[in-house]
Formats: sequence, structure tokens, C-alpha cells
Amino acid sequence: MIRPQRGVKRSMRTCSCHPEKETRFQCLKHGVWLCDECLRCRDPELYCKHRSACPIWFIEKRQRRLQKEQAAAAAQPRFKVAFEPGGQVSEVPAGSTLLEAAESAAVHLNASCNGKGLCGKCKLVVESGKLDSEPTTLLSDAE
Repeated sequence: MIRPQRGVKRSMRTCSCHPEKETRFQCLKHGVWLCDECLRCRDPELYCKHRSACPIWFIEKRQRRLQKEQAAAAAQPRFKVAFEPGGQVSEVPAGSTLLEAAESAAVHLNASCNGKGLCGKCKLVVESGKLDSEPTTLLSDAE
């Protein structure tokens, strides 16, 4: 029979609020285990000596940042980009590159530099609409 070593904690425990759910996140300040549903700092305004290494704090912070980014992206105007001769259409937010629009429309462009403007292989013809682009030595303004 194999027994766990003394002093070694199991990597998974049950949530303090939902005993039927397993979790690996523990609030070291309060000593509680939190599942994905409960995963938020209980006292974000109070000092916590564990905060610099707290995965709960960083996960919650990342979730807030993602929510802000999604809200900002939803507020941006969107543009339709049509690719011919196939007729694929993509709708992208302002500030997107034509390479990003092509990828979202499943249009393959030979862009070995991944859109950094280093190879000059992704020449496109703009038939209508306005386009802002950064100058590159490999492509002329017309290209």
C-alpha cells in the first residue's frame, strides 16, 4: 500500500462553497478552497501578504482586463472586407490588418513574415474604400 508522504498536500481539494467540485486554488489569507465559480478575491481592498504570489488575485485581475478589452472591442466600429474572386467577406474591428481580415474569412495569403512588412509577398489591390498603411521598402504606395 502506498501512502502519501507527511507534509505533502494533495494538489486537488474540494471547494469550500461547493463540496461536490474539486479545485486547486486556495486563498492563503482565509484558508478556503475556491472552484472556478467562486474564484474571486474575498478582500481585494484589504492588505494581503500573500497577494504577490496569489493565483486567485492574478486570475481575477486577468479576467477584469479581458472584460475591459472585450467591451472596448465591442464599442469599436466594424468594417466589412470582401476578398475577390472568391467573394469571401469578413467583418473586422477598426485597426485590424488586411491579413487579420483574410484569416477571419479563411482566405490564404502568402505572408511568410506574418504581416510585419518584411517579405513583400502579400500584395493586395484595394478596389474601393480607404486604407491606412505603414510605408515599407518592399511595396510601393500603389501596391
